[in-house]
Amino acid sequence: MSVAQIIEELPKLSHEERALLAEGLADVELGECEKRTKPRTPGLGKGKMWMSDDFDEYLGDDFWLGDDA
Repeated sequence: MSVAQIIEELPKLSHEERALLAEGLADVELGECEKRTKPRTPGLGKGKMWMSDDFDEYLGDDFWLGDDA
């Protein structure tokens, strides 16, 4: 959506929607969005996934073309 399209839609918003939009824009302007996010902690997902040993192996045409041969 372009800025012009957003501006066109503003009059259609209810009073409550305008208030929420203004609050959100103020947060962005003040950088509040960044302050609200928690800092990332490395290693929290360690051991939660695995990768197959043949991950990098070639996938033949049967795989890509959907042939069940």
